Amino acid sequence: MRKSAGKAKRTGMLILCFLFAVLGILLFLRQKAVPAAQSLQPEDDPVQPSLPTEAEAFTPPGEKQSPEPALINLSAASPEVAQTPSPLLPSPTPREPVFAYEAIPDSFYRESETRGFLQEVSLEVPNLEAPEETFNRDMDIYCPYGYSEDKKYNVLILIHGGGGNCYDFTRTAHESTSGSYFAMRDLYDNMINAHLCEKLIVVSLSSASYYPALGGSWDVSFEQFASDLRTAVLPYLAEHFATFAESGDEADLASAREHFGIGGVSNGALFAVNAGMTRCFDLIGNFVVLSGNSHPHEAALAINSEDWQDLPIPCFYAGSGWEDAQQTNSIRGYQEIRNSTDRLTEGENCFYVDIAYGKHNYAAWVIQIYNALQVLF
Repeated sequence: MRKSAGKAKRTGMLILCFLFAVLGILLFLRQKAVPAAQSLQPEDDPVQPSLPTEAEAFTPPGEKQSPEPALINLSAASPEVAQTPSPLLPSPTPREPVFAYEAIPDSFYRESETRGFLQEVSLEVPNLEAPEETFNRDMDIYCPYGYSEDKKYNVLILIHGGGGNCYDFTRTAHESTSGSYFAMRDLYDNMINAHLCEKLIVVSLSSASYYPALGGSWDVSFEQFASDLRTAVLPYLAEHFATFAESGDEADLASAREHFGIGGVSNGALFAVNAGMTRCFDLIGNFVVLSGNSHPHEAALAINSEDWQDLPIPCFYAGSGWEDAQQTNSIRGYQEIRNSTDRLTEGENCFYVDIAYGKHNYAAWVIQIYNALQVLF
């Protein structure tokens, strides 16, 4: 009996030691496993891997690339200045023009706090083919804010396209590339306020005249339009506005030709070249030809004629748009005139600009006028 009890006691001790040994092994394994398990838990503030940058779009050789819009920055420290032109801006030092090729800030389309004024004028001019009859020559004239008879201003005459009128470059509402509507007079105000061009007089001139014999409004011949410029429009401007011409006499107009410019869009571009350049080159020195150019050979002959071959050309600006049906004619006409004389130097007084995706409309032409005003005169 006593032997059996002792044997049982030893067996119990062995079992207890075995259990303690197993428990010790389990505790040891748990301590080794916990750090490993903790290392697999997500961190409280994980660092996200950086995503690969998107590859630049590939443009096949020869395919046109869309130029970046040239938005004017008047202050490197404050780019917003260009978006909100102000008459209070100090006049910056002279700088190179910065052309826009796709868009200009919408702020240039908005009504300025300081607005120039408009004046409508209708001149009666004789019909060259029937002197007893007369035409009317209508124009809407923009004068800058602060206009003074004690100062002298450059004059830019602009001619609308077919079907337009004398308000197209002043008060008519046009749609921009961004869908907003604008009047060209606001562009002039804002460019002057932002010191992108000097104060100037802009004449929105009609190429159409009311012809009673035909019972409606019709475009006149280039000869008639040139005669109207020489004998009526330019003399009237010189005598009634503060221009660089001392009077409306032809000699005084000729002496101030570098301060007069003429331009047009579409059909108006034809009048700018064939009447303004070909027939009035001795009175007008600056030209803006947009989305159209006809008979450039005649213009080249005229400006290189014996009487006019020494007259300087302050500025010749031309352009169109990628989606403009008149692009080819515009380029060819520009090239023929530019190559006809050594008085035109590309990038100095001679420019051709195509507006990216520009169509045959004022949404593209307002960008061209924005560019041209930076280099004219």
